[in-house]
Amino acid sequence: MDNGNYLTTIIPIFLCLVVFISLYYKIEKNIVMDEINKLFKREYKTSTLLTTMLKLSGVVVVVIIVGMQLYRLNKSWLKGFIENSDVLNTNATISDIVGIFIGIPLLMIITLIPTFFLFDANLYMKGKIIKQYSEEFRQEYDFTKEEWYGE
Repeated sequence: MDNGNYLTTIIPIFLCLVVFISLYYKIEKNIVMDEINKLFKREYKTSTLLTTMLKLSGVVVVVIIVGMQLYRLNKSWLKGFIENSDVLNTNATISDIVGIFIGIPLLMIITLIPTFFLFDANLYMKGKIIKQYSEEFRQEYDFTKEEWYGE
């Protein structure tokens, strides 16, 4: 920290949150449009980049789990290799460039992991359709008004 100047920390965190939330909503909209295309045989445009990023988040989960297990099994000789390695300590600008061009996209993909596991577009679409056409649904499946709406 620069003598109590917390803006150097707060601004990047705020920007990350804004990017992650907007990315979540764009991914969710893309998934819903893809599900509409499947269910109703439409041709709405969906982003292949967003779809690929969501699929990559599933791959990242597998890589993280495998990497954790490999590290757990081999951490004794990895610690010795890292301590004796001069490559990791030579040039800070190369590590900064790698952090920017690999770390930021990887961080964005990692933030999509909850969406990959928890958002089901099919259930979301069914819920929206039932909500929009609830009275027709109630009448078609012979629910009484007391059963459907409660007392």
